[in-house]
This record gives sequence, C-alpha cells and structure tokens, in this order.
Amino acid sequence: MRWCASIFGLGLGAVLACGGAALFPCGDDAECQDGGVGGVCQPEGVCSFPDDECASGQRFGSHSGGLSNECVPEPGGTTSATTSASTATTIASDPTLDVSGPDTLPGTSSSVGSVDDTADTIATTGAEGTTGTELDPTLLLWFTFEHDTDAALVNDGVLGGSAPCVLGSCPTPIADGAIGMAATFDGVGTCGVFPFAPELNPPEYTLALWLRRDAHVPGYDGAFTKPVGDGVFNTFRVSLEGLSGTQEDLVGVHVGLQDNSGVELTQLLVFGAWTHIAATWSGTALEMFIDGESIGVEPSMLFEVDEHDVYVGCDDDVPVGITHFLHGSLDDVRMYSRVLDDTEVAALAQAGN
Repeated sequence: MRWCASIFGLGLGAVLACGGAALFPCGDDAECQDGGVGGVCQPEGVCSFPDDECASGQRFGSHSGGLSNECVPEPGGTTSATTSASTATTIASDPTLDVSGPDTLPGTSSSVGSVDDTADTIATTGAEGTTGTELDPTLLLWFTFEHDTDAALVNDGVLGGSAPCVLGSCPTPIADGAIGMAATFDGVGTCGVFPFAPELNPPEYTLALWLRRDAHVPGYDGAFTKPVGDGVFNTFRVSLEGLSGTQEDLVGVHVGLQDNSGVELTQLLVFGAWTHIAATWSGTALEMFIDGESIGVEPSMLFEVDEHDVYVGCDDDVPVGITHFLHGSLDDVRMYSRVLDDTEVAALAQAGN
C-alpha cells in the first residue's frame, strides 16, 4: 500500500503520486514495483524495469508519461518525450493542487508529442493500472481505497484525478475489505466528490461496488450518487434506506430525471457481511445484481444528466448541500461507460472475500 500525496520539488509543481493515471512519479527504487518485479527510479523521476530487449537493460514502466514503455537510454544517450495527458487531467480536476511549476518531468523534453496524442492513445488502447494490468478503457471511475490519503479518494480509473474529501474528512481505511483495503464512512461528514467531466454522461453504464453495514441505521444514505437538477433527486444512485419501525435496511439502485421520475430496484441488505451490488443501465432498462446474480429488470427511458459532480459516500440535496452521509463501508467502487454482461458482473462479485 502506498501513501498518496502531492509531490513538490524537483521542478514539479505538484503531481499526484499514485492513482490510475498514466504518470507515476517516483522518489526512490523502493517505489518501483510491477507485479512483484523491482525496478529503478530513473533520474527523470519515473520507474523503469528490467528488459533484455533494451540495450540499457531497462525499459520505462507504463506509468512514465510520454516515456512509457520506451527503452531507457544507455549512459550518454538522450530521451525525448512529454509527460502524459493524465497529469494535466489530474491537475485540472483537482483544484487543491499547486500548478505553479513546470509541466514536464526533470530530464524530459516538451518538444515531442502532445496531450491530444496521449489522449488518443488512451482512448484506443486503454490505460494501465499500477500493477501493469491493462485497464478497460470504459472503466471511468474506480475507487479501490488502496491508497492512504487524508485529502482525497484516488481514482484508479482511466479518467484519473481524485475525489477530494471536500468537508475535510476522508473515510477511515480498513484492512479487512472485500478486496484488500476498504474504507469506512462515519455517517457524519466523510465523503468524496469527483468533479463532473463530459465522459460521465455515457449513453449506457454500469455501477458496481462492495458494501457492508453491521447494524440497522434509520433513514436514507447515499453510497454512490450523481445528483441532477435543483432539487433532491439523482441521475443515478446506489443508496441505503433504513426502514422506519423495523430493523431492516434496503439497498437500492435508481436512474431517473430531476423530478424523480425514473425506476428503482431494491433488495434487503444482509448485515455484517460484504455484499456486491451492481446496476446496469442500457438506455432502455435498469438491471440490479446482488452478489453477481440478477434480482430484477425495470424498463424505462427516463434518464437525465447535468453537470453535477459524482459523490462517494454521500448525496447532495440542492440547494441544501452535501448530506445523507453513508453509515457503513465501501470497497472497489466502479463506474463503466458500457453495460457489463452477466459474466463480467459475476466475475466482479467473485473477486471479493
């Protein structure tokens, strides 16, 4: 598990030190790991790994910006590449980052390549995770909670960036997640807000996450939501509802319009265990899955998106503000810009404990 923070110095303004974006700056060799293979932190400030096909015996890793997958030059050689578009995306989507420094890594040249070139490459071939595994290019948001941070929730999806904990409180990391680390939300003020981007308005999508709650909590909590309009309603949401007068809680998925027209599916939540929840929206129907099994389909074409942000662990009652904080824990929160098939949803559910 890595610490995720802003790195200052070495001529950099500030670059997010971990996440799903294509740039991963390093400070020493210990930070360079790829599937158990140790690497070298090069003078350019990015990692390389052993490769006999390179004359130098080293190849830049997949998170080296414009140097990604290039051979490290032999002593006396030169490199020429740009930092990746993901750095610009990260900085643009996180207003808390200082962007006063140069926009290239030490030792690299800004004369070759472009942001557009890098963006086109990501769009057509996909990005890679920090382990070197190729990411599905439709995996827009992916909050793994494998990064220690007290400022933001790191997005390991292809959009990069982060969801700042805007109220100053991030969820508490826990070691016994469904998949590795997870995060516990206190129901009071822990919440991450991912800034809206045009990619978050796809014609179809899949939401997926692991959820755990140990006891009944009355009322409505937002787990993964996107508000719409000037009221209290959502484009989409995964939420919990503690039923009044009972000891039962429902988990629900919803898509709809700003007047709350739309469709919703619900299921009783099992307390004290991780439950995998997924929802697919095809543009004509909403389907809900619990632990990889479909529990129902609701036909509807009522779906409306505006430029509201996406919330992790809360919701937003406009104009009241951020509220409905989650009492419980989340892991492996995902949003895809396509409908995953039944086999893919089942595979996500089977990956957990």
